[in-house]
Amino acid sequence: MDGKMKVRDLMRKDFIYLDGEEKLDGIIEKFAKYGIHEAPVLSGGKLGGLVSDREIANALLKKRALPLLRRRELLPAEKAKGIRARDILNRHVLTLEPDMELVDAIMDMARRETNVIPVVEDGKVLGIVTGKDIIGYIAKKFISHEVEEKGEEGLQSAVDAVLSLVKERKRIYAEEASKKLGISRERVEAIAKSLARHGLVDIRYTISGKMEIRGI
Repeated sequence: MDGKMKVRDLMRKDFIYLDGEEKLDGIIEKFAKYGIHEAPVLSGGKLGGLVSDREIANALLKKRALPLLRRRELLPAEKAKGIRARDILNRHVLTLEPDMELVDAIMDMARRETNVIPVVEDGKVLGIVTGKDIIGYIAKKFISHEVEEKGEEGLQSAVDAVLSLVKERKRIYAEEASKKLGISRERVEAIAKSLARHGLVDIRYTISGKMEIRGI
């Protein structure tokens, strides 16, 4: 792993966030729409905290009059509608600096068991790093190592090119990717299989045996 890689090199600058005034039903809809489970709450570009599935679940449960009672009940719908992001956010949030080495960020994320870490500089949120980003980075390193051991050159650029193309197109046939990238279909398919083993893409085959590479 390249210890010189910085957090800013991996962070997402385009990410989903919440406003402190967003209501609970809107937050739930946003999480479902974008397939996320955690999002930062921003106000004027500054971090207020994080809201995750856990905060949402706790917000929907009535507070127990007697803490020892195990039975929990959901809040009435009219009360739940009045809950806003600022009411339930977690203010104890781990943050990263953009020039922090990525290996240190990975260690921090593992210790805190969080999936989203805001990247903050001078009080402003520049982006986020997610568990998926970290896994993807590590997987690409393993893939590079796998092919380097076979003596193939230029793997990293080819892997990046295939991933970028799949991200852009959502799905593409290996044969089409081969023509667009100027590399052999066999190499595209080999890269796609390695990416699929590490959970970075999905592979499907047509009846005629053509490989289709799909983004995840």
